[in-house]
Amino acid sequence: MTKKILFISIFILFKNYSFSQNKQIIDSLQTLLKTAKDDTNKVKLLIYISGEFSESNALEAFKYNNQCLELISNLSHQKNSSYINEWLQSAACDIYALFVFTNLSVFHDPKKAMEYILKGLAISKKLTKSSNKKTANEGLHRLARSYFQMGNIFVGLEIDSSLKYYSKALPILLKIDDKELLSRVYEALASINIQKGNNEKGLEYMNSALVLAEYLQDKRNIAILYTNMGDVYLNEATTKKSKSSFYYTKCLEYYFKALKVASDDNNKKMQSAVLLKIALAYAEKKQFTLAKEYGLKSLALSKEINSKTNAAEIYKCLSHIYAKSNDYKNAYFNHLAFSRINDSLTKIKITSSVSDVEIKYKKEKKNEEEVLLFKMKQSVSNAESKKQKIIIVFIAFGLLFSIVFAGFIFRSLRNRNKQNKIITEQKEIVEHQKHLVEEKNREITDSIEYALRIQTAILPPCKAPKAATSLSCKTL
Repeated sequence: MTKKILFISIFILFKNYSFSQNKQIIDSLQTLLKTAKDDTNKVKLLIYISGEFSESNALEAFKYNNQCLELISNLSHQKNSSYINEWLQSAACDIYALFVFTNLSVFHDPKKAMEYILKGLAISKKLTKSSNKKTANEGLHRLARSYFQMGNIFVGLEIDSSLKYYSKALPILLKIDDKELLSRVYEALASINIQKGNNEKGLEYMNSALVLAEYLQDKRNIAILYTNMGDVYLNEATTKKSKSSFYYTKCLEYYFKALKVASDDNNKKMQSAVLLKIALAYAEKKQFTLAKEYGLKSLALSKEINSKTNAAEIYKCLSHIYAKSNDYKNAYFNHLAFSRINDSLTKIKITSSVSDVEIKYKKEKKNEEEVLLFKMKQSVSNAESKKQKIIIVFIAFGLLFSIVFAGFIFRSLRNRNKQNKIITEQKEIVEHQKHLVEEKNREITDSIEYALRIQTAILPPCKAPKAATSLSCKTL
């Protein structure tokens, strides 16, 4: 069940893209990319193309992912509106999700996948704080998706960590009402609680998932959920003997519900699987007639769809049922049928495995060469980028120094001009004062000379003395 949930969880992440893996669609998208003029449309197309390649050609997906991230980075450095910048961050977040998908399903590298999850998580947290309500809600969806992905990473590794991250996704999904992803989270939480022995809580989560699956009209998942609920009650019946009758009744109730849904959906493979479970439940109840009846119905459907793998499993179970009812002859024949089909499948598997190993070796070798070349190109690109950054830093420092130096010179010249202006003004004042003093002195001198002339004019002239010892006038 855990593997089933993990498998479904990986694929549900990309429901918004509807990737068909159709070469014709990829060709059409690539043609549109060549003619696209608007960069935001290019980003969208690169995301779609990467999604189409995510399963079929991981290296091509990586190539388009990196092209998209590079374009987003270039656009982010331009002067854009806050809405465009947030849209670009959302696009980067979706690219990281595609990287997660590729690393989990193709490269089986959960460590690398976790790196991209954390990058997406950081962006999602920022987007949830956007003033734009739509962007904030999309940020919440991406945040829940990141937590869901983290839960998937820890499935089968650290069950408590897995439980923690699924539990973080739950309240966010309830808030934004994302029913499809919420249904998967409920299934995951149900699986973990059942693994931990908390069947009651597990069934509670299964019922929540069932309500959503019915709302979404997901018949296949409804049948799976009913079957899983039947499995829980069958386990309870075999371990809690005191209430075994109640648990067997509940178990068969859910199995028959699953059978009806599968029949309505004409899913014969699912019908065959559920019929076999009903047969085993009746065998545990020691109702061997009913067990054989449903076992044979399951076998008939398996033959109808030509599923040898299912047929082998049914023959094995029928052998077990006949043996428990002491019908050793039929038990032996069914076991022989199981062995014959199983041996045939084993030979096919071995032949296929040898062929697969050879193909895988060649493919991995080619992939390694391509990955190495890709990494080398990335290293060269990163080195060039670092070199450019260093040059830009030096130029920036040079410009900054030039600006500071020019400012210093300008300030010095301005101060010198101020000082020269002050000196000139002071000189002009001194010159003016000197001129005033000179004018005053000239006026005073002229006044004295004028007074002397007047005085000289009005005084009588001096006569010669009669005696040498006396003066007849005063000398002025």
